[in-house]
Amino acid sequence: VPLQKGICTKRAWKASEEMNMNQYLLIDSLQKSVKARLAAGEEVGQEERMYLQFRNEKPQPISYGQYMRGRNPQLYAVFGPDAEEYARYYDKNLPYFYPDESGYSLTIDQEARELGIANNDVRILDKAISLLEQGGVDAQTGKTILERYTLLRYETPAEWRAWYDKNKDNLFFTESGGFKWLLNTMDPNEPTNDYSMIMEVVTMDGVKGPKWTAPRPEPRGHRGMAAQPAPAKSDEPTLVTDEMNPVALEARANGDEITVYMKVQEGYHTYAVVDPEDPFVQTTVTFELPDGMSKVGKLQLPAAQSTGNQTSYYVGTGKFTQKVSGKGDVTVKVRYQACNANGCLRPTTKTMTVAVK
Repeated sequence: VPLQKGICTKRAWKASEEMNMNQYLLIDSLQKSVKARLAAGEEVGQEERMYLQFRNEKPQPISYGQYMRGRNPQLYAVFGPDAEEYARYYDKNLPYFYPDESGYSLTIDQEARELGIANNDVRILDKAISLLEQGGVDAQTGKTILERYTLLRYETPAEWRAWYDKNKDNLFFTESGGFKWLLNTMDPNEPTNDYSMIMEVVTMDGVKGPKWTAPRPEPRGHRGMAAQPAPAKSDEPTLVTDEMNPVALEARANGDEITVYMKVQEGYHTYAVVDPEDPFVQTTVTFELPDGMSKVGKLQLPAAQSTGNQTSYYVGTGKFTQKVSGKGDVTVKVRYQACNANGCLRPTTKTMTVAVK
């Protein structure tokens, strides 16, 4: 919420103007440098040649109103170019924001606002269960709130009450986890923290999980179906990101495969494919193999999300996999550019070494 509020400030508008100009100047400088080196007969790599494909037009200044019309057309239709009104809007509704279905925008929880209880106040769960217990027209409000903020789908008020009374002292609210009430436990079998109960999980490597599974803690699984065993522990690396380091990478060798794992900080993305008219840097993974080694087949890429043109991007976690033959130390280079709603960071190349045995 503070981020969304910050985007609506005049300070963010000015920073956006400055960033756009700096981006233009950077690409312009790189293009001139590449052209000069080509004219001098120097060797220029494929990644550097990509800069010549960018359509780099000098940005024209825009007003704060134009900035807001582009950033949030829905709110702009209400508040226009009044920066103070945007701030008041976010301050007034701060206790009731939650993500929409896309996960990228915030919407107001009308049910919570009518109750006058913030969604990060555990009393809202108690109140929602009380509405279920009372029945009548307000029971649907209670059901909506409970399903919106928990990862459970109990069928009766008694089941909800038993769960709440048992766990209320160990529940915590997390915005980064999707505006959910989770249970403070390390038990992987605890259904309270099972995200597969509310969404179809699609990772960047195309793996899908179940959607809207049943709520009962025991057994775990759909009603009328046999309970499924707990998933095996993953041997994939644990990657950590933050606002200062929005992309984490690690390369590992497993038999005849080299896998590059990538995690992108929530709110950021990197580029899978870049439209010739977009001034971004595509994510590339290259392998420098020693004598006696060679690549087998094509690099397997994560699934990407599309935009309105040819550009597509990576979010969340995913992996790049390349089969190889032979043994030895392989140098892996990943070049990428991380961007968020406010702009883009400078392109970065990370170099790693893996031993194929």
